[in-house]
Amino acid sequence: MNDYVQISEISPVDRVAPRPILPVAPVRSTVDAGQRADAASVPADELTEGADIATGTEDQLASAAETARTQAQVADILASIRAAGNSAQAAESANAALQALVPTPIVIVPLPASKDMLEQAARIAQSLVANAALAHASQAHVQPGTVDQILSQVA
Repeated sequence: MNDYVQISEISPVDRVAPRPILPVAPVRSTVDAGQRADAASVPADELTEGADIATGTEDQLASAAETARTQAQVADILASIRAAGNSAQAAESANAALQALVPTPIVIVPLPASKDMLEQAARIAQSLVANAALAHASQAHVQPGTVDQILSQVA
């Protein structure tokens, strides 16, 4: 009738060993745009230290962290626009900061490169330029109402 069991009566196989708690990286404060790139980049070794993470999961985490970092930088840029008002200098500095976030397309040709590989790389580079021009043109003609709505959601 008495179901009370002492811990010494339980075999070690039935017990679950507690898992150690992984350390949490401290949150860094926001700094100006010149120092932000250096402060926000954390080596992947520091992120996975002490953790047992599969390679695919590590890539996904790195991608998610990069996306979150970029979104935070864009939010900081938009907040600085609102804080500075509608001055032309604020808009110009925000445009320069946003352009710095855009990655530069690169076409890598492995060595030794044959003539066919070089021609293929040239075609890929030309298609990148054509697609970039199309994307830039489509994003350059945003309606003012769309911009106001985006800025109102940030605040």
